[in-house]
Amino acid sequence: MMDPVTPGGVQGVVYASLDRSGAQVGSWLAVERRVNQLLVWILSAASGGLASVEGATGEPPNLIVLVASGAGWEQAMDWRMDGSLDGLVRLRDRGANLRRFYGNPVAAPGHAELLTGRHFLRNGVSGDGGGEQLLHELEVTLGEVCQDSGYATGFFGWWRHGCHPPQHPVFQGFSEFAGRCRALWDGDRAWIQRGLDPEVSVADPWAEIGAAASAFVGKSHDRPFLCWVTVPPGEGGLAILNRIAGDLMAVVEADGRAWQTLTILVSDRPDAYREAKLFGGPGSLSEGGVRIPGFWHWPGRIEPGLIVHDIAQNVDLFATAAALARARMPDDRPMDGMNLLPLLTNQRPERWPNRDIGNVVIQGRNPSSARTSFRNTSWLAVRDPGTRRNPALPPGELWELFDLQADPRQLYEVGEAYPFVLARLKSDFGRWYLNASQFDLQPVSLVVGQPGFPDLPLLAEYAESVGPSALRWHLQTSEKVRVRVDWQAPDAETAPSWRLRIDGKNLTAERRQDFWGFGELDLADGKVEAVVEGVTEEFASAGNLLLRCLKP
Repeated sequence: MMDPVTPGGVQGVVYASLDRSGAQVGSWLAVERRVNQLLVWILSAASGGLASVEGATGEPPNLIVLVASGAGWEQAMDWRMDGSLDGLVRLRDRGANLRRFYGNPVAAPGHAELLTGRHFLRNGVSGDGGGEQLLHELEVTLGEVCQDSGYATGFFGWWRHGCHPPQHPVFQGFSEFAGRCRALWDGDRAWIQRGLDPEVSVADPWAEIGAAASAFVGKSHDRPFLCWVTVPPGEGGLAILNRIAGDLMAVVEADGRAWQTLTILVSDRPDAYREAKLFGGPGSLSEGGVRIPGFWHWPGRIEPGLIVHDIAQNVDLFATAAALARARMPDDRPMDGMNLLPLLTNQRPERWPNRDIGNVVIQGRNPSSARTSFRNTSWLAVRDPGTRRNPALPPGELWELFDLQADPRQLYEVGEAYPFVLARLKSDFGRWYLNASQFDLQPVSLVVGQPGFPDLPLLAEYAESVGPSALRWHLQTSEKVRVRVDWQAPDAETAPSWRLRIDGKNLTAERRQDFWGFGELDLADGKVEAVVEGVTEEFASAGNLLLRCLKP
């Protein structure tokens, strides 16, 4: 089989994909392809133009979004029909493959870009920890626009963007939720949450989550649905997603809704892959660090085996799904995605834009730490000191240039040979960055005193580091409130060695039955800070701080 990333392999990608499908799935898939191609042609001829992408009843389609966290494009192209990932392989081979689909090299920003259709420089989710993964309450998610368009919406699995209102998925457009807003495993127990109920310990959390997703899809008959599933990275996560995908497909096929259901299989960012040929590993801004799978499966509407060579990016999922849902796009903010329906339905206009795609990685919301890349159909300009192909760049030159058409594996850096191309891309990147970064990456505040939610957990993963042994949370209140702080560590017999300060006031620990408390204080409306100093392993492992909102 031809290597899908070798130079001159454009035709080879098409034929290699088709050959692998035929060899592994058998002649029945070829027959199914022909039947689906005929259905696509009949529906297109009958309804005309892009109207053919709606369901057979003329209604907006059901939407299933499957996020295989950490899966890269190369890894997804190597999945085999060996019994372990057959469901994911079928989704890949029976739909459209966005061959050059780009995400973010960091997980939480990549996931937020899928959800909001906006680059992280606009939506503010800039990292995986330190509170940088929190989604601002004013961001609009795909769940929200689909809800407004009459969809039933559900999120199942791993929510990265906050566990308390207004960051909780139920407050971000998903009326049903089963999963966890933190790491799924906690010691030797597995915890999941259903809706806004307290977390419960279960023996097999992913069996419970998968069953909840299937039940949601199974009962959503009176209106279209959006079912979003995100799983953790690694082979275990892929096996989980394969099982859940198979169960969801079985539900819609059993009641005749497969023809009205679009399934999208994507990733947040590529993780390590031992067979990788693309240059740049996890976290890099080269092809191997940002190229993700983009497989779109819709029987009778999207031609099986379709290879899309135009570049696209994760934010396009929002624009495309919203168009299908007949949802109203937010008009009070810049949106970054494009509607990909013409590409997915083989109705590409003659003058499809040659897009520019920018990527940035910022440490600690500090723009001066940015690593950057800027690519189009032909070229990639990248400034990433940790992943360089040419160790002997000219003095003062931080950028490298690659010809992605002739050299998709980035074997040769060609900045000196094409200085005018590099200069143009650097200039274009500067304009793009100024436009995308017009909003400061401000910390997202945790809301104190949210109606119906008097308890606010101060989790270490949502605090930013402000020194070698200090953590800081940003808090916000809408009115004057009285709060009490408890340290939920029933096994801690002695007072904590670390120190707590809220709104500039030092609080002293005192024993209360089976936990330690820090007294009460009044908070004025507005923004305040909570700081823990002298943080030790004791703080991270022995329990969580809980800020309890009392009556004003």
